[in-house]
Amino acid sequence: MSRVERVLNDEMSQLLERLSGSVPDGCLEVTASRNPVLRRRLDEVEGQMATVRAALIDSYSRWRRSLDDLENIWALAAWKAAGEDMPYRECA
Repeated sequence: MSRVERVLNDEMSQLLERLSGSVPDGCLEVTASRNPVLRRRLDEVEGQMATVRAALIDSYSRWRRSLDDLENIWALAAWKAAGEDMPYRECA
């Protein structure tokens, strides 16, 4: 599990704890039967959260790969600056 996933899980756990202290049991069922528009809105926001969560995790993965790429490029630049012969033919 990545750092971002841990943060997101912690935030969701905190939200659920707050909700469990303020939302009575059976509230979802009552809301669904009495106010279907509100229920649809709850479902919509939960779906948006799932989409944003997936995007954050994907973006963080790309961020980590970019960090690795940058580190590798700097290592190559340092190696070349030290005057080492390249073990392959340069294209440029």
